[in-house]
Amino acid sequence: MGIPGLLKALSDVQREVHVSELRGLRVGLDGYCFLHRGKYSRAYELVNGQTDGQAIFNPILQVLRALLAAGAEPVLVFDGGQLPAKRLVEGARKEARDRARWSANLQLQQLQSLQPNSSSSSPSAGHAANEDKREVIRRLSAGVDITPEIAVACMRKAEAMGVFCIVAPCEADAQLAALAHDNRIDVCATEDVDLLVYGCPRVIFGLDRNGYGREIRLAEISRSRGLSPYVPNPETLPDLCVFAGCDYLAPIPRVGLRTAAKFLHRAGGDLPRALALARRSGIQVPNDFLDRAREARLVFLCQTVFDIEEQRLRHLKMEPPAGAVLPTDWLGPALADDVAIGIACGEIHPMTHQPFAQQLKPALLALEAPTPPVAPTPSTPALTWQEPTASAPKQDPPQAPSTEHALASCTGPSGPDDGEGDEEDSESEEWCAEGSLLAASAASTSCEELLPPPAFAPSSSSSS
Repeated sequence: MGIPGLLKALSDVQREVHVSELRGLRVGLDGYCFLHRGKYSRAYELVNGQTDGQAIFNPILQVLRALLAAGAEPVLVFDGGQLPAKRLVEGARKEARDRARWSANLQLQQLQSLQPNSSSSSPSAGHAANEDKREVIRRLSAGVDITPEIAVACMRKAEAMGVFCIVAPCEADAQLAALAHDNRIDVCATEDVDLLVYGCPRVIFGLDRNGYGREIRLAEISRSRGLSPYVPNPETLPDLCVFAGCDYLAPIPRVGLRTAAKFLHRAGGDLPRALALARRSGIQVPNDFLDRAREARLVFLCQTVFDIEEQRLRHLKMEPPAGAVLPTDWLGPALADDVAIGIACGEIHPMTHQPFAQQLKPALLALEAPTPPVAPTPSTPALTWQEPTASAPKQDPPQAPSTEHALASCTGPSGPDDGEGDEEDSESEEWCAEGSLLAASAASTSCEELLPPPAFAPSSSSSS
């Protein structure tokens, strides 16, 4: 979901870019953002009886091909385990997906019951049926959840193209920021404006298959007048976002981005004073909001990431302050080095911490048809990074980088490994659990098998 309204507020410092400008640069991509783009296409496949199951990967593969053709070096980063700081948000999203699946299931049953009579229907009835089908597709895509199994299938496809891939211990945003801070990538591509809050210097939003997107440079956000008179800057951006509400802290009623910016401007950028001003204005600020805001701010600064050079977990920008009392694993789990490496390589499930060889279903393996995965051997694999060689002279047309100039490689046993059409709602529309839609055969599978109803049954008013 990101920070509602922030990308629009920074529209005056955005510029259109094309991948041809990224030649010779390493571009980090948030894998889940691009997988979310494929949900509608996959829902269309299912409703129309197509069983190939590859449509969900098309958007991300198209962007990868565009970058490679332009001479850029993509780096694909996937979300890993669930961050405790985001548990409430994830719970709400799961409930929304369950309701969307339940509603789509009912509509799909009605649509299939009408299909035998479609040959004798009038043109107006046919138009109505098409409208119903579009609504089923929309709701079906809203009920989709991108799982680690789907992500690892995408990971293997990208690796076959010579693309370096890594699974973050928690949030891909933080891992991308770590790579940017370590100068391992030059630009980030995402739909999530959180990357600016994490401190990524250059972020491209809305990168499409034709290679066009919109770039914001962190150093230029102080020129934005979208929240005037408040002037954002990289140091105060986390305070603005936690005050306005983000994935790690529920917003205060009646406080959005502009209201938070107004109080921070009046308070000279001091968050405690801004909260006091809000209370004096009649806004009901919870008594513990400042403490929770500080906890949320630490997620942007100290979240757990994987250190490629050290082959272990570390904190993003700094260690948590001494004496800080945080909920268990608030900034990410403490994992043994071999488990952290296995997750990063896509060999260990980021949520269960078990080898993927024991968890991938045969239907999903058949979809990918890779070399059969094997469990990690006792020897610890390594995720290695190859430093770039001197940049090659420009050529027309640009050539995709050769295999010997690949970013890096995973050594050790190979086996599979988990917003925003706009920046605020793509993550809330996610793929259903355990890749069940990927493995389903729409031509011969019943509605209940294709879209298993959730544990609860919403009231008729909520599903209509």
